[in-house]
Amino acid sequence: MKKIRKDESEPLLVPKGYEFVGEPYRHQVVTFMHGLHHKDLAILSTMGTGKTYCAISLARYWIQQGEAKRILVVCPSSVLFNWKDEVEKFSEYDAHVLHSGKSISREGRIKLFSIPSTFYIINYEATLHYLKYILRLESDIVIFDESSRVANPKAKQTQACAKIASQTKYRYILNGTPIPNRPEGLWSQFYILDFGETLGPTYKIFKQCYFTTIKARSKAGKIFLYCQA
Repeated sequence: MKKIRKDESEPLLVPKGYEFVGEPYRHQVVTFMHGLHHKDLAILSTMGTGKTYCAISLARYWIQQGEAKRILVVCPSSVLFNWKDEVEKFSEYDAHVLHSGKSISREGRIKLFSIPSTFYIINYEATLHYLKYILRLESDIVIFDESSRVANPKAKQTQACAKIASQTKYRYILNGTPIPNRPEGLWSQFYILDFGETLGPTYKIFKQCYFTTIKARSKAGKIFLYCQA
């Protein structure tokens, strides 16, 4: 084991033989170490703290250990190429964007899946339309960036992501604001991570355990129900 020190605290130990690309901060090493002991990891730190770096570092480790060959990154369209740049900056592996806008035909996009790569990057909207081809990649690791994009458990996009997650060995969700609107949106994010181990196997059970349904009447006289934590 070797020592990593980025502040005046006690040194952290990382596996012998593993070298980070660049010099990580202490909190990034702590996150990395958690990932070595948990195949399902939620990285929910705030913006600018290096969530992407941590996920890439973990993927590198599992590749070097022979535990992974292909990594799938699912992210918003706006950061597809940011992810490609980050992978190429913080790893020695290639990255390939699978879905890059309306300028490419469906046939052209399908052909992209046959291009050899280590990291494949795709946007959330495409997971539903190209699910069959995504599953054929047989990814070992899936990284869901901005995981609140799957906050609606009834959405077909969320269900597609759950299907993808069910066929991977390692699963990571990344988000700086996992509860952007309502706390109920947290369930499906953790469901695609560990399939109910943390927040229950169904959305109904989650609501029954953590929320109280309140019946209220609006000023217009309409009756509606809402959940309160």
